[in-house]
Amino acid sequence: MKRVVTAAFSICMATVGLNLPAYAMSLDDAIAQTLARNPSLSSAQSAYNAAYAEQFVSLADMLPNVYAFAAETTSNTDAEFYGTGAINTAANIGDSDSDSYGVQVTQNVFGSGRYVNAFRSKRAEIRSKAKNLVNTEQQIILQAITAYLDVIRDQSIAAVNEQNVVVLSKHLEAVKDRFEVGVVTRTDIAQSEARLAGATSSYLAAQARLLGARAVYREVVGLEPENLNRPEDLPRLPDTIDAARTQARASSPTLAAAREMADSGRYSAYSAIGMALPSVTVTGSHTFTEDPSSLLVGTETEITSVQVQVKVPIFMGGRSVAGISAAGDYRDSLTRQVHAAANAVERGVIVAWNNYEAATAAIAARQQQIAASDVALEGVREESQLGTRTNLDVLDAEQDLLDARVNLVQAERDQWVAAYALLSSIGQLTGSRLGIKAAEVDTP
Repeated sequence: MKRVVTAAFSICMATVGLNLPAYAMSLDDAIAQTLARNPSLSSAQSAYNAAYAEQFVSLADMLPNVYAFAAETTSNTDAEFYGTGAINTAANIGDSDSDSYGVQVTQNVFGSGRYVNAFRSKRAEIRSKAKNLVNTEQQIILQAITAYLDVIRDQSIAAVNEQNVVVLSKHLEAVKDRFEVGVVTRTDIAQSEARLAGATSSYLAAQARLLGARAVYREVVGLEPENLNRPEDLPRLPDTIDAARTQARASSPTLAAAREMADSGRYSAYSAIGMALPSVTVTGSHTFTEDPSSLLVGTETEITSVQVQVKVPIFMGGRSVAGISAAGDYRDSLTRQVHAAANAVERGVIVAWNNYEAATAAIAARQQQIAASDVALEGVREESQLGTRTNLDVLDAEQDLLDARVNLVQAERDQWVAAYALLSSIGQLTGSRLGIKAAEVDTP
C-alpha cells in the first residue's frame, strides 16, 4: 500500500463550516508522551527487570560456593588424680582458649545437565519476557493511537451534531414563518420540533462520548487531550496481505515469545532428567587452628582437605519420575502454544488488513454519499418552496446528509486504527520501529 493523504476529517469540517482551533500536538507527540508517562508500560518494564535478575539464581548453581568461617572455643578443665595406694588429689588444669578459621569452596563439577539446562531454561524464559514486553509496548501504543483518533472523531461528530442543531433550529423558525402565512400546517411544525429535539439529544450524546474519549486518552497518554492535530499521512504498510503474513511470522513478538517459552520448556525437561542422574561435587577446605593452654603448651594446626562426592540417585520416593513426567507435559504444552500463537497472529493480520481495506473503500463511498446528499438536500429545499416536496422530505434529506458526514468521520478513524493494528500484528508498532523516543518528562 502506498502512503496516502486522506482528508475525510478536513472535508467533513469544511462541509459543515466549522472554525476549529489550531492543533498543536501531533500523533507522534502523543506516542512519545505515552512511552514516557504510561504507568502500565513502566510497570511492565519493572517486572521484566525483576525477572531478568532471576536468571542469576540459576547461574549460581553452576558457580562455586565459597565460605569463610571462624570459631573461638573457651573451656575450663578440672582434673582429679587417683590411683592405688595414692592419695586422691584434685587440681585445676586451667583454661583452654582455641581459635579456628579457614575457607571452604564447593563446586558442582557434573550434574548430568541438571544445572546448565535449568540456566538455559531460565535464559529462554527471560527472552520470552523481553518479547512480551515488546508486545506490551505495542498494545499500549495502539491504545494511545486509538484514544487519540477517538478524541478527534468524537470532536468532529459533536461538531457535526451541533451544526445540525443550528440548521434544524433555523429550519423550525422558517416553518413557523410559513405557518403564519398558511403555507404549512401544525403537523409540519411538530415534525420540525421532533427532529430538533432528536438532534439536540444526539448532540448531547456526542458530547458525552467525547468526554469519555478524553478520559481514555488521559488514562493512556497521561495528559489532557488539548489541541490534537489531525494526522495526515498513513503509515507505510506491506503491499499485499501475503507480505504482511510473512512479516508477521518473522517479526511478531507474540509468536517469538511463544517460541522462546517452548525452548524454555525443552531445557526444563532436560534439567528434570538430570535430577535422576549422577552428580559430582568437589569440596575443598583449609583450616587453621591455634590452641594455647594454661600449661603454656600450645599447638597450631593447619588442615587442607579435598573431597570428591559422587551421588547416584537410587530411590527418591518417585520425585524424579514425577518431575520428569510433569516437565515433559509442560514442554508439550508450550510447544502447542507456538501453534496457537501463530494462528492468533495470522488472524490478527487478516482482520486488520480487511478492516483497513473496508474502511478505505468506505471513505470513498462516504465522500460520494456526502456530495450526492448535499445536492439532494438543495434540490429538496427548492422543490419544497415550490410545493412539490413536503417538510418531512426536507428533514429526511438533512438527516441523510448528517448521517453521511458522521459515517465519513467514523470510516476515517477506522482506517487509521486498522492501519496501526496491522503494524502491531506484524511487530512494527514500537517506538524504535516508528522512530519515536520517549518524551522527556519531569518526574516527581
